[in-house]
Amino acid sequence: MNTISSPHLAAEACEARFKKARTALLLDHPFFGTLLFRLAAKPQSSIKTMATDGVSLYYNPEFVNTLTAAELQGTLAHEVMHPALQHHARRNDRDARRWNMACDYAINPMLINAGLTLPKDVLVDGRFAGMSAEEIYNRLDPENEGCPDDESQQNTSADAKSGDSAKRNEGGEGASDDPTAPESPGGIGQVLDAPEEVVPHLSTSKLGNGKLPCNRPKTLRGSRARCQ
Repeated sequence: MNTISSPHLAAEACEARFKKARTALLLDHPFFGTLLFRLAAKPQSSIKTMATDGVSLYYNPEFVNTLTAAELQGTLAHEVMHPALQHHARRNDRDARRWNMACDYAINPMLINAGLTLPKDVLVDGRFAGMSAEEIYNRLDPENEGCPDDESQQNTSADAKSGDSAKRNEGGEGASDDPTAPESPGGIGQVLDAPEEVVPHLSTSKLGNGKLPCNRPKTLRGSRARCQ
């Protein structure tokens, strides 16, 4: 009896912690909290930490249970800033892992300056102060930062797209619709590409400049955060 009920009770406890942190974030930091309530929270074991595609917020219950209450609020704020800054629609053909690192470097200082607490060893570097994710991405040294080089980046991006497509379309053994996210050092919450049916493809020039057309659909309507 206990072996059956324990996982269920643990899941309920994690969900309760998640909801409490979400409400606390709304009360303590209304900007982040309001945006957070626009994402559908979904427990997902295939994600190591947290991840969002601008529509859903996936979280691993085991990861959530490793965080303090303050760290959980900070991590939720971190996640919501990815779609607030449209990171899920700006990757284009860039390497997913390197892009996640660049986005984290852009986001984390803003959260710390807002008084939020983040888990230890998150990505923060004064070299990238005030830069957009695109600028940071171009300045990350693949050799020293643990990022893929340009050649492997192209192969990784192509393989990731073809692999994801195969999983969705072929079915059979090993096929899965469960989302996965690239793992990066210091990564506490990853950004996934936006679903194609939600966000239309952006031109290369707009992605390269870190600018967004004012008339494109937004998954977080009403947000006016500056592109970072």
